[in-house]
Amino acid sequence: MNIVKKTLTASLLALSIGNAFAAGSPGVEHNTQAFLEALAAGGGKPLEQLSPKDARAVLTGAQASVKVDLSGVEVSDRAIKVDGQTLNLKVVRPAKVNGELPVFMFFHGGGWV
Repeated sequence: MNIVKKTLTASLLALSIGNAFAAGSPGVEHNTQAFLEALAAGGGKPLEQLSPKDARAVLTGAQASVKVDLSGVEVSDRAIKVDGQTLNLKVVRPAKVNGELPVFMFFHGGGWV
């Protein structure tokens, strides 16, 4: 479960951290807006100006600060072959639910050190 929590947190952080300047921007979802404002209020250097070690520490701290309730979910790891390469997947589903469900797919764009 810890990997899922970190993945979810990192996703939010990855989508938002580059836009910290956008605090107060129209059209930004209210939870994202609050997150952007908290980042802007932190007063620290932007991640791209930190050493890799310090940037990792910031991300680790941000991930640890988010409390996510993952009770009621089942997490499984799967692997598929795509163009001869193995692609690892993490599947998160509601617990004790069978059958087809809607799907949300997240693809990490890379770039984290």
